[in-house]
Amino acid sequence: MEHFFAELKRRRVFLTISIYVVAAWLLMQIADVLFPGWGIPEENIRYLLYIAVACFPIAFVIGWKYDITLRGIERTPSSEQEARGDADLSLSKADHAILAVSTLAAIGIVAGFGWQTLGSRAPQGEMVLPNSVAVLPLVNLSEENEYFSAGLWGELINVLGHIQGFRVTPPTSANYFQDREFDLDEIREKLLVANVITGSVQKVANRVRISLSLTRTDGSNLWSESYDRELDDIFSIQSEIAHAVAEAMKVQILGDEEQRLQTPPTDNAEAHDMLMLSYEAGGWERAVELVDRAIELDPGYAEAHLQRGLYFLFAFRGDDDPAIDAVLEACNASLEKAEELINDPGETSADYNWTKGICLRRTLWMGRGDLDMEREMEAAFKKTVEINPTNSIAHISYSIYLRRENRIREAEDQIRQALELDRLYAAAMLQLARVLSIQGKDDEAIEWNTRVTDYFDSGYGSLAFRYADLGRYDTAIEVLLQAPSLDDRVFGAPGDVRYYLVSNLIALRDPETAEKYEKSAGEDPTDEQEPSLGRAWDLAREGKYEQAYEMAAAVTEESGVTTWYVLNEPAELAVLAGRFEDAIRIFEIALPVLVDPIRPDVGKSIVSEALLLAHALQQTGETARAAVLFGRILDVLEGRRRVGMENIGITDAMVYASLGETDKALAAFREAIDAGWRGLYANGLMKQPVMFDSLVGNLEFDAMVAEIDVDLAAQSQRVKAMMD
Repeated sequence: MEHFFAELKRRRVFLTISIYVVAAWLLMQIADVLFPGWGIPEENIRYLLYIAVACFPIAFVIGWKYDITLRGIERTPSSEQEARGDADLSLSKADHAILAVSTLAAIGIVAGFGWQTLGSRAPQGEMVLPNSVAVLPLVNLSEENEYFSAGLWGELINVLGHIQGFRVTPPTSANYFQDREFDLDEIREKLLVANVITGSVQKVANRVRISLSLTRTDGSNLWSESYDRELDDIFSIQSEIAHAVAEAMKVQILGDEEQRLQTPPTDNAEAHDMLMLSYEAGGWERAVELVDRAIELDPGYAEAHLQRGLYFLFAFRGDDDPAIDAVLEACNASLEKAEELINDPGETSADYNWTKGICLRRTLWMGRGDLDMEREMEAAFKKTVEINPTNSIAHISYSIYLRRENRIREAEDQIRQALELDRLYAAAMLQLARVLSIQGKDDEAIEWNTRVTDYFDSGYGSLAFRYADLGRYDTAIEVLLQAPSLDDRVFGAPGDVRYYLVSNLIALRDPETAEKYEKSAGEDPTDEQEPSLGRAWDLAREGKYEQAYEMAAAVTEESGVTTWYVLNEPAELAVLAGRFEDAIRIFEIALPVLVDPIRPDVGKSIVSEALLLAHALQQTGETARAAVLFGRILDVLEGRRRVGMENIGITDAMVYASLGETDKALAAFREAIDAGWRGLYANGLMKQPVMFDSLVGNLEFDAMVAEIDVDLAAQSQRVKAMMD
């Protein structure tokens, strides 16, 4: 045995084995870092250990029989040959065979285990990263104080989300599991996370008890702790939790992140409590009262100032001008105060930039901005996602701006980034479906719309819209009939699903079926109804355009509203009723950027409004101004095509028809029909029939209309069959 060990030493086998072991160890350390980024489960590092063990005999044989020198691979001489110094160390045929077999064996072993490793790799976008974590809604153990557990839950997500080493599921997706029975496999599958934090909160007077547990989705517990403290310590508790979770998940907290953890947003516990209470106030007036109380307790509470501005912004979605101006003034005042309190907020605070972007967007939508403000808004949204790329809502806010600017692919990229973080974010799924539809990717758009209905009741209306836009009314109705309820916030219609069918689908071509639906929904169309914009459009559908316009004008005049968001209704009805001077007057009040006779600003999002105004101008003899608008509309449509927007409906067909360019109008109309836009045609023909007056009687146009009528009639029969 002593001779054997001496021979191992002489042949430098110990050196070979030492190098082999160190190399294997280094390889596993590198894999520990790289595997998560490649989407390879961390546990697959064990395959490298298997490879090292399996290849060890090969390394031993090579180390025993051969030496690697500057001259290449040589045979190791025996002790007698080494003593004589006359050994032939060149490789024989047998040596070459041994080396070849050893190499092939090593390749086979590596390939076998490598296939197992790569085979378990998750597809792109479907990776479960080891640093991913979802904080599920905390259970409230107090008789009251639900607001506190909800607020603390959101703050924990925010605290962990600002640490780069974590990939934290946003609350919009984690909230899916509120009050639901679930298992860890379901959480891993739906949220694509490797870790889950669950826990409870109990707040009694000025004391709080927080119990948390960190569990891997494979079932192993990593950490658990309870904190029983005074409410004044709430921010130090959050810091301790962040450090404990980071230690358990082997995540490093960087210097600026540590400074953030050690710098609470306020030193006043009551002010913090007031802010959290405002989140669950149930109404904007009460929310402002509470946040004002928080600011009174701590005037330096920057987060409270920003939240105050947002409450005002979200409270008004179209009111009289003085109120709108007050809203914008309140938001700007909040931003100015935050600028005083936050060091370089434009570069350091995602909350500040997001609030600024939202405030600027609302200002622009209310017609009170300019091009410089638009650029400033984009910069604010862009900076928000740079500072905090895990903020899915910020990605969606930015994407909405990009979509309105026709930067469709950039918008899609922002939405997909949001969904990588926030897999169950319904609004993001719907936005993605919308931009996909704009690009003509209808099948994928429907796929995303359908995915919403897999999780939420609110997706049925949007899915029906998608089918209706493609002219597939029977499928749209079938989808709506499956809906558990109608969400007014999404669809903007009263009553239940059947009423929605009446108002938006069947009434287009089949009044008898519409009446049947109305009665089944408890809506008698013969009943007298209060004047409203919805009732005005019901009259328009019956062809009573003059009555419809008079009702809409009376409703809006009584409300005192002067913003386009409401005045667009009477403007459209004025065009339908032939009241073109009235339509132009409404445009002058609510949308003056279009009325500029030299260079009207059609922009990217008000093409349909520009088409209405151009038609009204044309009908009143102002053909030069109308021609300028028509030209600007065509420029915008061409810009949309250049950025990949394949489906633009029948707008260009209506422009060419209005200009008397029949061949171009027919070609555009044919293109729209072939793209599957029968639904838009039906809606457009109902709302703006005068746009096609110049084509009526043209054999090709009449044939295309008949083609659509046949298609809709067949669908109407299927609808009736569904009703029976």
